[in-house]
Amino acid sequence: MHIYSTISAMVRLLFILFKFDMQMQRLIKILLLILPVFLFSGCYEWGEFNEYIQGTEHVEDLIAEDDFDWQTATNITFSLKNAPLGIIRITSVNGKTTFHKGNNTGLQENYSIRITLPDYIGKVNINDHIVSVEGDFISYDFHSLKNISIVDYSLLFDGADDYVVMDDEEIIDDYPFTLAAWVKTDGFSNPDEDMVIVNIADPSKDDRYYGIFIGSDEGGVACIRARKGATQTDAGTTDLTDGEWHFVVGVFEDKNDRRLYVDGQLEATGNQNSNFASSAEKTVVGRWGDETPKSYFNGNIDEVSVWSTDLTASQINNIMNNGINGSEDDLEGYWKFDDGSGSTVIDETENEYDGTIFGAGWVSDEGGGGNPDNDGDGVDNENDDYPSDATRAFNNYYPAGGFGSLAFEDLWPGTGDYDFNDLVIDYQFRTVTNSTNYVVEILAQFVVRAIGATFENGFGFQFPNNNVASGDLIVTGYQYSGNIIQLNANGTEAQQNLNTVIVFDNAFNILPHSFGESGVNTDPEGVFTEPDTVLIYMSFAANTYTENDINISSFNPFIFINQNRLAEVHLPDHAPTGKADMTLLGSFHDNSDPTTGRYYKTDDNLPWAINIYESFDYPIEKVEITQAHLKFGQWAISSGSDYSDWYQDNAGYRQDGYIYD
Repeated sequence: MHIYSTISAMVRLLFILFKFDMQMQRLIKILLLILPVFLFSGCYEWGEFNEYIQGTEHVEDLIAEDDFDWQTATNITFSLKNAPLGIIRITSVNGKTTFHKGNNTGLQENYSIRITLPDYIGKVNINDHIVSVEGDFISYDFHSLKNISIVDYSLLFDGADDYVVMDDEEIIDDYPFTLAAWVKTDGFSNPDEDMVIVNIADPSKDDRYYGIFIGSDEGGVACIRARKGATQTDAGTTDLTDGEWHFVVGVFEDKNDRRLYVDGQLEATGNQNSNFASSAEKTVVGRWGDETPKSYFNGNIDEVSVWSTDLTASQINNIMNNGINGSEDDLEGYWKFDDGSGSTVIDETENEYDGTIFGAGWVSDEGGGGNPDNDGDGVDNENDDYPSDATRAFNNYYPAGGFGSLAFEDLWPGTGDYDFNDLVIDYQFRTVTNSTNYVVEILAQFVVRAIGATFENGFGFQFPNNNVASGDLIVTGYQYSGNIIQLNANGTEAQQNLNTVIVFDNAFNILPHSFGESGVNTDPEGVFTEPDTVLIYMSFAANTYTENDINISSFNPFIFINQNRLAEVHLPDHAPTGKADMTLLGSFHDNSDPTTGRYYKTDDNLPWAINIYESFDYPIEKVEITQAHLKFGQWAISSGSDYSDWYQDNAGYRQDGYIYD
């Protein structure tokens, strides 16, 4: 809606309501909240806009279904019958992303846990059983289906002289090709040398090889290298020496195009010229395969694959999340490293490029019996995230794979420019449980990344239920600069019917703007301010509440607008807190109806806030989300059934110039 027609409509509303004195107080509230927005905010549709992209939707033209919840992930309850005693893991199919880890003590008939999965996940791995994800309640009997073994072992390399050489036959003879592997390391055995993951090399020369490695001089990040004479190296950004599993992929499209992905994210590109050496016919894991072996890997390597194509970002993410079986098109070699014994690694493809192990040893990814239990809590050191602390055993994360994002429009109850950058916050909760699965504490990180206009918005979240008694919870870490927040003795907000945590009362005190700029980190020509983090610590009464009781993944996040604690903006169909002014609901463009549980949607069911399961690459100022993320509209009008991964960096999904970088 154009600003002048909007103000005109407000004036007409004023004349109508003057006829009804009883409604004047409500009118004044609305006008005091809304009118300054249109006159002073930098987020509404003023001035010139970026040209719209042919074939994409305007957000205001989208009509979503009434029951569409705008969520990118789903809370799913797993009820496991006849589950094995001891450690229960629910992971991605390949076992690399852990959605849940706990201890089945056998005291309950079924092991039950509620977890949150991104909507694009179709299967999970539960203790090496592959289970389809359909609906929000999954009952699984461990005795009813065949146990499918997934990623039982990996190879451990000592960093001194361990490596694996594949069959002498040439696997790759030219561009394009892709190299991929899972790796885990806690650092370099020789700080002066790199750690090679996998490469293709000429064993008779010292300057002809192509591979992926962890760079010593580059600070422990992944690197991609092509060398035929001159060395062409491009480095990533993620430190891989953290002792965690990472998925590293090198795409060699042609002599002038190389791409490096880490954990599904593009981290480096290279365009320096490097022809392919036809003599590079040796595939080696764990060191360079040329005539001067060096740069031995120190740590675990698993699931190595070689492809005779340049994999796309979408294909790489699918492999990372769902695994492969060896029969995929253009897959030339796939070594699962789950043989568990012997000196041979088996190629799972029909090409049978088996490899020979030199020194590297088999290790179980699962750990297992006989391991010490230093703290005596019944969970062995291998599976205990706190092996020296008997009061803590497991870390579980939401979101499981890293940070999620909350993105808000702050002109409610009016609509704005739908760039969803008025306040952008990354978040992740770490729930710490003990060996009997009771919650000890929850540590929440909230990273303020962008503020798209002038409003001094506050942010908080409410627990989804009243299961946790106020006296059993202590909250610390919040940051306040004013006096608009009143607290209970335990650090939650006062006068609320559900436990409510106000994280900060003014985003600009967390992420200050530069002189002369109204917002922060939304204008590509403006000054970049490093995002800052607020850490919230929540401790709970001992041995009282489970993860299911607290259900933190169903939290109810919200902002309050421009220091007005009464004006809240929530995710669609999430109720306001007891502090909100309920008379604002249903006003202006808001079509809330508390009697039916409908909140924070327009007549066409459009939201003012979205929750993205992964860290969100948000649009630049005054660019609608549909223009930056080209599949957002199709996702919305399909009620989430199409393009559930719309926020990822897949081919054809984005207009990069419209995304803040």
